[in-house]
Amino acid sequence: MYGRNKRGCEGMFPINFIEIRVPLKEEKSKTQQITTTNGPVAKQSAPIANTSRKARVLYDFTAEVPEDLTLRKNEKLDYVYSVFHGRRSSPSIGI
Repeated sequence: MYGRNKRGCEGMFPINFIEIRVPLKEEKSKTQQITTTNGPVAKQSAPIANTSRKARVLYDFTAEVPEDLTLRKNEKLDYVYSVFHGRRSSPSIGI
């Protein structure tokens, strides 16, 4: 899996270290605030395209190579895409 944590760090991690949360239909069209490390910068009220999904980290994972993302138990993250047998999939489609 390839994901992004709340600090904006991106990298790969094992899929079995996370629990994927599928958003409810009403959550997709709510107003969403875009936040950076410097604080909130904008709000959007239009439906957001589902380009990532939320996940909760089940176990600590320490990065072993520069492309890995270190995870901490109970941390929330967005997973961006997954790779299975060399095929890349978007989170809205799955594998």
